[in-house]
Amino acid sequence: AKGMALGELEKYEEAIVCHDKILELDPNDIKAWYDKGFVLNMLEMHEEAIKCHEKALELDPEYLEA
Repeated sequence: AKGMALGELEKYEEAIVCHDKILELDPNDIKAWYDKGFVLNMLEMHEEAIKCHEKALELDPEYLEA
């Protein structure tokens, strides 16, 4: 939630750091992977964003947002 709030405030770098911390604690957090990808996309880091969304789908192929 904090990461997406930072993203919505256009604090993209801070949002990525927040998502990375979440993923350190739980590398299987599907929403964190998706949200990190969303923020990376906002930074036009499209290849990295796709990798994050692919990871979310790998963890849960039914995850509709990715």
